[in-house]
Amino acid sequence: MKTERGTLDACMANLRALEAIKDVDVRERETGLPPGADAKLVLRTKAGQLVYLVEVKRTVVAAGLDHVLQQLQRYAHGSKAKPLLLSDYISPNLAERLIRAGVNFADAAGNVYLNWPGKLHIQIQGRKPKQIAEAKSERLTQPSGLRILYALLTHPPENWGTYRDIAKAAGVALGSIAVVMRELKAKGYLAQERRDEWRLTQKRKLLDLWVEGYGARLRPNLLIRRYQPGEANLEQTLRVLESELEDKKISWAITGGFAADILTHHFRGEQLSFFAQEWPLDLTRRLKWLPSDRGTVTVLRKFSSLVAFNLETHLSQPVAHPLLVYAELIFQGRERELETAKIIYDKYLSLLSSGNGT
Repeated sequence: MKTERGTLDACMANLRALEAIKDVDVRERETGLPPGADAKLVLRTKAGQLVYLVEVKRTVVAAGLDHVLQQLQRYAHGSKAKPLLLSDYISPNLAERLIRAGVNFADAAGNVYLNWPGKLHIQIQGRKPKQIAEAKSERLTQPSGLRILYALLTHPPENWGTYRDIAKAAGVALGSIAVVMRELKAKGYLAQERRDEWRLTQKRKLLDLWVEGYGARLRPNLLIRRYQPGEANLEQTLRVLESELEDKKISWAITGGFAADILTHHFRGEQLSFFAQEWPLDLTRRLKWLPSDRGTVTVLRKFSSLVAFNLETHLSQPVAHPLLVYAELIFQGRERELETAKIIYDKYLSLLSSGNGT
């Protein structure tokens, strides 16, 4: 099975083969690397040494690209080094998005974009992967696995309890827990502290995996429906919705821009998204909402008791955990949503993804 080490080695071989590059020096254990960076890379060229901070991702998907871009921006903050994304294969569409964002990259297929104005410019596109990527059948990246990973990421190991407790918290079948835990151990994401005590490692990479999986697999699995409400504005829609849900005693939590506004007072947006434990048909009729694929209201299934953010009890409405809010903003992908996602990450998630490896 190919690993991130194999991806790194293949990309380094391609860079060393470029005529404009005299030498490539990879420093994986460099002191002072920003959290999450896999290595420091020094290219020796006629224009001198060019330094990169490297992120290795075997696969890059459209649903997670904005999250990757934000991580790369964090590496570059306050540093003269540029971020460099290395992958097995970067498709033409993703390559164009990376180039527009000013992100340098290289892949194992031989596609390269290196840009240092006045010093170096290399752009090679159109190379195809030499072999078809391995089929991903891992449970971890499926909706049930992503639910389990959410429960593990958002709660410390001492609160995990038994496999039965995790299954109940994640809203999955008990048998799924053992499968996912074995996979986490096999991939080096779960380390044993002592008998019956475990901790997550490489938490930042697990967070990346989860955010990408949210948009690509988990959210479509949770989507109940989009609607167009009849009220003049979404604040009025939210008031009516809150009254109806409380009357029916339905557990719920706001996510996306409205939740971000409650948490940061920075941006609300024009999309109201929320999780609901159930969604009776008569409720839609009472609200007078019309089904619409372009509607401004999105209803998602509240898949777990851990969806709600319980650490801040003074909130005006029930709000989803910041990890869910962040992932929803990344999924929506507009400029203001991405700007707000960065604030959410820095305020609530940077500590969640730190410690015990990158």
